[in-house]
Amino acid sequence: MHVVECPHCHRKFKVPRAVSAARMKCSACGASFVGSSEQLPDPVQAPREAPAAPPAVPRPMPRRPGPIPLVVCIVGLVGIVVLVVVFVWVRTHPTVVTAKLDRKTGIVIEQGRERLTEKEAQRRIRQSAALARQERMVQKGQLRPQAAGPGVGAPGDPAGMLERMSRPAGPANSPASPRTPSTAGKGDPMLQVGIPALVSAGAVGDDYRIACGSVLSLYDEPLARVTVAAYVDGERVQARDYPYVPPRGTVRYSLPLPAGVDSSRLKLLATCVRAGPGTVIWEVPQAEVSRKPELDGSTTWSGRARNRADVPLKDVVIYIDFYDRDGVWGGAAQGRLEGAEVLGVGKSGFFRVKTTDLKAATAEIWSVRVVGVKY
Repeated sequence: MHVVECPHCHRKFKVPRAVSAARMKCSACGASFVGSSEQLPDPVQAPREAPAAPPAVPRPMPRRPGPIPLVVCIVGLVGIVVLVVVFVWVRTHPTVVTAKLDRKTGIVIEQGRERLTEKEAQRRIRQSAALARQERMVQKGQLRPQAAGPGVGAPGDPAGMLERMSRPAGPANSPASPRTPSTAGKGDPMLQVGIPALVSAGAVGDDYRIACGSVLSLYDEPLARVTVAAYVDGERVQARDYPYVPPRGTVRYSLPLPAGVDSSRLKLLATCVRAGPGTVIWEVPQAEVSRKPELDGSTTWSGRARNRADVPLKDVVIYIDFYDRDGVWGGAAQGRLEGAEVLGVGKSGFFRVKTTDLKAATAEIWSVRVVGVKY
């Protein structure tokens, strides 16, 4: 690089080439002078330093799970296994309605539910199939049905066996069964017949006695019919059919007997027919059914029926039987739920049954049963 210095202002300025004793003019102060250039070394650019690398950040070590999350996972897995086991057990064990009865009065004082084992459920299915075959044989005339008067049908009874059953009635319209000169037959050991109370009833010159009591069913399934037969001195003198008995339920019997019969000559036996597949029967406690006399002389019976089965029910029918304080049967009535064609699981339906019978209006004991078919 060539540089010339002005002797007047001592300002240095660059020239494109080397000069010696040349006349020049200073660009700063404007003075003219004769000068020579001198050569200075070119400035050397210092090498640029590379940018420093960022400091290395250490990678975090993976954390091992602590004891609390491990315990939570184990408890969760155990809970899931327990829920699966309970779900499978509930699905394989159908629910049936049970009832606890007062042995003195025969009134339901407590109701509950129980689960059946798969083996017991299969046994009941086989029994229902055998009952269906028996009903088909009766329809075809291959088997003689038990004696019974005309009655009402029931839902879930395709063979119409219950249509041949009769409600208990007075002696005027329910004659005694033909006497058999043989000794009394065998009753069903699963039906416990209570000790009867002999009640005198009848007009002058037509005195007769009525055997009143109850039958306890030890079956864990509903019964379509219970037949109670009275034997005097080994001869069958009376028999009545009582339909719709819930599992472990009771049925009140009221059998007219000949005059002069005492308990030493009387023997009562009970047999039954199981309900068809899908039939559900339970009893509504007497305390949950209200009675209201109407101005026209009729009586209205009302209450609520709650579905305690594990499936919805259809064709739900309410059956009511009326008894006096001695247990003498005084009539029956039936009705349906209001505004409910299907009764869901755990749901309740309202019923209202109207009667015009004077005996029903003065009844002190009433039995209310609900009969439905699995939907």
